Amino acid sequence: MFEGQGFELVGFLLARGLGLTYLIAFYIFYTQYSALAGRNGLDPVKQRDEQFWEYFSLFHFNSSKKFINFSALTGILLSLTILTGMTEFLSSFSVTVVWIALWVLFTSFVNFGGVFTRPGWELMLAEAGFIAIFLGNASVETSFLVILAFRWIVFRMMLGSAIVKLRGGEEWRTLDALKTHFESQPFPGPLSWKIHSLPDKVLEYLTVLIQLPMLFLPFIYFMPQPFAAIAGILTIVFQILIFVSGNYAWLNLITAVLALSTLNDSIVQSITGLATGSASSYPYSGFLTISMILLAIFSINPILNFFSRKPAQNTSYNPFNVGNSYGAFPKVMEKHFEIGIEGEKNGEWKEYELHSSFREKDRKPVQIAPNHHMLEYILYFYVNEEIEQSDWLNRLLEKTLEHEGKTLTLYRSIPFQKPPERVRAVKYRYEFTDPEEKKQTGNYWKREKKEVLHTVN
Repeated sequence: MFEGQGFELVGFLLARGLGLTYLIAFYIFYTQYSALAGRNGLDPVKQRDEQFWEYFSLFHFNSSKKFINFSALTGILLSLTILTGMTEFLSSFSVTVVWIALWVLFTSFVNFGGVFTRPGWELMLAEAGFIAIFLGNASVETSFLVILAFRWIVFRMMLGSAIVKLRGGEEWRTLDALKTHFESQPFPGPLSWKIHSLPDKVLEYLTVLIQLPMLFLPFIYFMPQPFAAIAGILTIVFQILIFVSGNYAWLNLITAVLALSTLNDSIVQSITGLATGSASSYPYSGFLTISMILLAIFSINPILNFFSRKPAQNTSYNPFNVGNSYGAFPKVMEKHFEIGIEGEKNGEWKEYELHSSFREKDRKPVQIAPNHHMLEYILYFYVNEEIEQSDWLNRLLEKTLEHEGKTLTLYRSIPFQKPPERVRAVKYRYEFTDPEEKKQTGNYWKREKKEVLHTVN
């Protein structure tokens, strides 16, 4: 069925791709995390009723800024050892220790992050990081069980995204979803305005073309070659197209990386010219077998979720984030709302500029991904769906009023050198201009202030 082809080159590429994704994730945590979820952050774990074994995390023991940043820096350094191939010079045991350390650190960040680490792609990397513990390096054979486990993650992501769309918002079934999606998504990308301006009929066809690959490609991942590889390559192309039309952190990157598992060494060699050397058997086969059995048991819940009338989206069923349910954008917002933070001094209100803000109406949407602004992503969902309690938003306003240095680093720019007299959260409505308006004004956006949500004196 699989032509007896090895997977050492595939494992090599998967390791490099996961190392890159880990690097990006830990950089984001290093620059933003302590201000959001640290001991004195906006959503600190000490103020949530969570137990260690319910949400496994090293930060239950020490949530200081120094320890969080040390952990993120350690993750960055370990990611670099994987990405640069330094692990190829280490023993199998040492490589395994590196992967375990990365998984423990990353899982600690995800489980401790509260509202700020619950969009979904964190769970994909957490589970992929656990599977990567069994990759080894180029001197060790890559087990086909590991390859199947990686494919199983992509399968759940793609099919789960299709299912939550079909059973979620009606706009996916009526083919109206993309008529508003590119404008209303959290962080529109460089091509979003152009795609949004396409005729409605074209956007209806695109809505169909988006759902079809997610419905059918996942089942081909487990077919004989070359069909599995073709499905994987189409998945990678699909992820690139999504990447250039919006900004979803490392979601598209991790999905594309995991789709490499659909290849085998013969195909990789024919495409890249890379060659395999001699490789020994994986030394911890018993540990691998037990872990794969546990993964199969943990996968019962996501399988059942496929058949649910209201399938869960991006959900973990255990503290180790293994065997998760995935899915993206079950519902598309009809309008784009954002929360702006404003401060008042001497009777004048000025805005604290967020990285994704379009207060400058002629500012073209930019490519942010695979970087990610954690606060701004949650601000978007809070104003649109109010999915979480607002305690963290109140703390944001209070800490901004206090001119706290750690909180101010979350903004792109601040309007005051000294603390303001009042701070408020304001709801704005954003709309793309049409081609004629764009031609006349040069603006990509129209912005309207809707209401003041909350004021802190």
